[in-house]
Amino acid sequence: GTVGPAIDPARFVYSTRPNSPTSLIDRYDVNNVFQNTIVFTDNSDPGGNGFPGWIEDLAFAGNGMLWVGAFNGVIYLIDSTGAIQLQFFTNTTYTGVATDGVVVYTSRGFNGNGTFDVWDSSGNPIGTIPTIFPGSAGLGWDSDDNTLWAGYLGGVIRHFAIDGSFLGELNTGLGAHDGLEVGNPRVGPECFTLDFE
Repeated sequence: GTVGPAIDPARFVYSTRPNSPTSLIDRYDVNNVFQNTIVFTDNSDPGGNGFPGWIEDLAFAGNGMLWVGAFNGVIYLIDSTGAIQLQFFTNTTYTGVATDGVVVYTSRGFNGNGTFDVWDSSGNPIGTIPTIFPGSAGLGWDSDDNTLWAGYLGGVIRHFAIDGSFLGELNTGLGAHDGLEVGNPRVGPECFTLDFE
């Protein structure tokens, strides 16, 4: 029942157990040893999309903070206690979130038109990245080549240049990828940490 992984530079992995209005975010070390749980609660639902506080995707924001993409289109910046430091509304559902450490990227969900939105670190819109494939949810930024990976229904994961150009895809055959993270554990090959529903 966990979704939306994130990986920090120390190789700790975060995953969420979504629920509304309270989701739990578990933190594990590189050996899969449980470290702690962050309790996240929010009742706001600015677009009336339902399921407030239901976390779909995570991205490590630095300084012990996480960007959190909620089902109802709210993006949060939370600290290690789950306290909300910043939030903004994307007017989407199944919202994926990724960051390159400077800007925040969001997907428009399974019902979206395939465009990724770009926000500054204060939640102000600063651009869009159009793609030719509608309906992406989970989103991950790849630090190796400054590209984005996006999850779709039917087990498909697609790879895009930062301008939205299609670079390729893989099909896991496993459900919906509504949470996705790209990480390099610095041992062995690059790995992808995904969730399947």
